Amino acid sequence: MSQGVWEIVTGTRAPPDPSSDQKEVRAYAKDKSKAHSDILKCLGPTFENLAATFDSAPEVWTCLK
Repeated sequence: MSQGVWEIVTGTRAPPDPSSDQKEVRAYAKDKSKAHSDILKCLGPTFENLAATFDSAPEVWTCLK
């Protein structure tokens, strides 16, 4: 998982303020989506189905821990 994306999973990278530069907001949204999909790609069918019920990478990671 690339730098910046893992920080979203662990919660150490906070989302930008919605009034921030739109480029920054879009980059965060893209990385957030990538973090979620990267985790799902690494899981077998049993855990993938469970993890798919969560909306964010931090929620999935917490469940898997």
